[in-house]
Amino acid sequence: MSILHERATPQQNYLAELKIHLVRNKGRAAMGRANVPMKYIYRIFVLFMEAAMLLDGLVVVEVDGEKKTRIEHFR
Repeated sequence: MSILHERATPQQNYLAELKIHLVRNKGRAAMGRANVPMKYIYRIFVLFMEAAMLLDGLVVVEVDGEKKTRIEHFR
């Protein structure tokens, strides 16, 4: 069995799929809170999703006893 095939299993993809769902909900919540008029929703939806992804990288998490933002841990 190849490594690529092992990564494609539901057990390996669960956290990634959960993250996508959570970020999407953050973007939708921001749009709802902003009271965006219906005629603009489809035009700025992508901007709200991008903002949600960028803000998610600023969440402070603890890895191996170090508290840093996700972006700092990634670097």
